[in-house]
Amino acid sequence: MENDGYLELARLFGRESIWGNKYLPCSENKTDGVLSKLLDQETGYDKYIGSLQSYRSDYAQFSDAYYRSLPPGAGKEQYTCVPYWGSEFWKPKSESSLRLAVFAQGSLNRDGASIPLYFPLCEIDTWEKAFEVGVELGREQPGKEPPKSPFGWQSFMSVWIAMRFLFSGNEDKLKSVYYSDRVKMPDDKKRNWKLLEEEIDIINPDVVLILAKTGHDQVFKKAGVTQPLHICFPCGRGANPKYDPDAKTLHDCRGELRKYFHEWKSA
Repeated sequence: MENDGYLELARLFGRESIWGNKYLPCSENKTDGVLSKLLDQETGYDKYIGSLQSYRSDYAQFSDAYYRSLPPGAGKEQYTCVPYWGSEFWKPKSESSLRLAVFAQGSLNRDGASIPLYFPLCEIDTWEKAFEVGVELGREQPGKEPPKSPFGWQSFMSVWIAMRFLFSGNEDKLKSVYYSDRVKMPDDKKRNWKLLEEEIDIINPDVVLILAKTGHDQVFKKAGVTQPLHICFPCGRGANPKYDPDAKTLHDCRGELRKYFHEWKSA
């Protein structure tokens, strides 16, 4: 039986009115964003992204549970990303592999769709196909004045390269990953960290990877994450060589992940 934790997650985000009362990307209230293109069955992206078919179904229920949980008078819009999860993530742990969560810094995209656009591409086996799909998804969004692309091809390819390196030899584990933002409420830090604790409690990961130089480890440890891993975000300022000149952090992180994967298989 599938775990319905994403519905609990949606209710949490709804009570906090993360996207306001009409903003949640690609819901019945908003269908013109680039995320709707990714989830559109007719585009056929699920031929290349193994988790997309189940995510499409989960996301429809996620949106419904979110709107049903909104408090009266909710209306303020935030621009945080919607989370993305692989097809294996919500399965009971006895039936699935190691459950891993990845937290990025925060969304720079006003449509809050960069996480569910970047990270599904990491399941695509070849960089050529990931590039092709990413370029198509990165075209100008409809309804924007002036027209705006959700991301540049350099960004999503940098993320694809870093994630494929981290999971090299264990690429199947990419379907057991949950992706989200650390910072969802930049104007209210105390409320933000409380929300993050509740989110971690719901998703109950075995390992957490933080895409940031510093990850507010105390928040993760308070939520029960004993040893979070870190790399700089693979694109933007995080890809500046001065932050990791020899890519040592990336290499060390891959070694830690491989150790976790090996221990999980041996358990």
